[in-house]
Amino acid sequence: MSRKQRVLVVFGEELPEKWLKSKHIINIIVAKESLRHDIEAMGFKFVSIEPLVEAGSVHEASAFAEELSRLTLPDGSRLAESFTYKGYELWWIYYTSLFLYFCLPWTQYKKLLEYLKDFESIYLYQPSYKSLFCSYLVAYGCEAHILRESGFKSPSLLPFGIFLQIIITLLCLSILMVKRYGLMVFVGDKFAKYKDYDFRMKFIYEELRQRKIPFVEFIRSLESWKKVLSHAFIVRRRPVIYSEAVAFFGRFLSFLSGGSGRAKHQFGSHLFMEEPVERRFKLMVATQYLLNVYDDVWAIRIMKWILRAIGVKTAFITAAAERNFHAFLGCKLNLIPTVGILHGVASRHYTVYDFLPDFKNIGMMSVDKYGLWSEWWKKYYLENSKVYLPKQLYVSGLMRPLERKERSDLNTDSKGPTLKSGPIKVLFVAGQLTAPIEAIPYLRALVEAKGLSVHITFRPYRDDFEKWLRGHYPETLEKIGEEKILRGDIHDAIAQCDVIVGAYSTAVLEGLLQFRVPIFFRTKKWGDYYSLKEYDEEHSFFAENPAELIAKIKNARTVSKEDLKKLQEKYFGDPYKNGSKWVVDQLEQALR
Repeated sequence: MSRKQRVLVVFGEELPEKWLKSKHIINIIVAKESLRHDIEAMGFKFVSIEPLVEAGSVHEASAFAEELSRLTLPDGSRLAESFTYKGYELWWIYYTSLFLYFCLPWTQYKKLLEYLKDFESIYLYQPSYKSLFCSYLVAYGCEAHILRESGFKSPSLLPFGIFLQIIITLLCLSILMVKRYGLMVFVGDKFAKYKDYDFRMKFIYEELRQRKIPFVEFIRSLESWKKVLSHAFIVRRRPVIYSEAVAFFGRFLSFLSGGSGRAKHQFGSHLFMEEPVERRFKLMVATQYLLNVYDDVWAIRIMKWILRAIGVKTAFITAAAERNFHAFLGCKLNLIPTVGILHGVASRHYTVYDFLPDFKNIGMMSVDKYGLWSEWWKKYYLENSKVYLPKQLYVSGLMRPLERKERSDLNTDSKGPTLKSGPIKVLFVAGQLTAPIEAIPYLRALVEAKGLSVHITFRPYRDDFEKWLRGHYPETLEKIGEEKILRGDIHDAIAQCDVIVGAYSTAVLEGLLQFRVPIFFRTKKWGDYYSLKEYDEEHSFFAENPAELIAKIKNARTVSKEDLKKLQEKYFGDPYKNGSKWVVDQLEQALR
């Protein structure tokens, strides 16, 4: 192919019609099949994007992230050790972001990127991962252009929602300096229905309020400006600190002090132009966030000052991750003890912030005390994590302990079958991160199978899988029936069914808490995520394909409650042990 050709890639459902009507010369348009007719009617050559985009793989992405961590700069120094602040290697705070926004998308878009590198100019409209595309195409000597989208948007320099967070933070800061709460709780800005906290934090907040321990919330909010106002002044109505406000001031001070120029001089792509093209691409990816490292240094300094100024003595941060590292390192630099707890099922291949395989234990990037659900999890962390020492890990119990409920149609004989006779009720849990194209063969097989009553659960709001399913396979939902679409609490949905199936979702595993049979099915993206295939010779809890899934479900009657109890103890320990109580015990001890 001649390098003089130009291509437009459309990632969404609409064409940039105004741009196409201008005098831009385009040879090919890559887009979804639904746009083929419109594109060909305009006289352009159409190439379908679907065969060029895959589901991706968390295992391949994890391996790619590890490879990035071992890269060396042109001068021979290790990239991960190239920027240290107060003893902490800051490259590692970007590891999760690199994994989520570069490594995992790379496994999805590799075919498309390899196709595009043969063009001279590439125009991208509504790309989900524009930095990945630009890094790859520039590394291969292409011209990459991001087309601007039509419509009004808040200014990128200072979105209105962030402006409100800055104002609220400044107003609250003086109040907090007077009140001097000793405990900081780092949380998100989503609320459970009729509550002033996230549903995951239910038992933490109950314990703190029962013991009358005052605390200040540091909030990471990505909500709209309307929700920021509503949450701050109508629901929460207490002084808070917004982490994005601190991050903005960090960027501002970095700009004034020339941080951007220094970072570009140290880590800019000009340093890699003499490198082989594949290594050049990897270096450009691995240094993406180091180009903003001075922004983060300033934000850490500000957070350190705020924590000291308002009198924080201890902090609850579920785990040290990219969303809270300014506050986390502010605590570390102030010698403030931090406590965390496992808040979802972890994996070294996906929740990478808890493992960092090639981390060298310099300036520990982890909370001081970390609660885990069971002895098995403690062993798993000790074997796989490089960011936790044995003295930091405790068996705390669940952050959201199980409430004692029984179901009348479950056989209580621990050595007998789990289910009684009758149709097997199956709950299909797609999960937001499952590739729909990989999940649909399993769902269609379930719907067509005899002797099964299929239910499906969707999130109450903005469920991408439901949207995709209604657009591509509405007849499948019709066969299931609206009465079997469950949108409420996931534990209520589990309670209505016998077997819970999915590719990776924690909800499938949580079926064990109610003695439901969990069965995972293989996808390229998630693989055998929980290593359940190795549990027994029959592989009772893992299916390689749709036919095997049907067979496993029908075989669920032979799964004993004893087997489910063993799995429950492995992953959840004592499900009634209150890990949130353990968290507050540690915080209360640090406050004395």
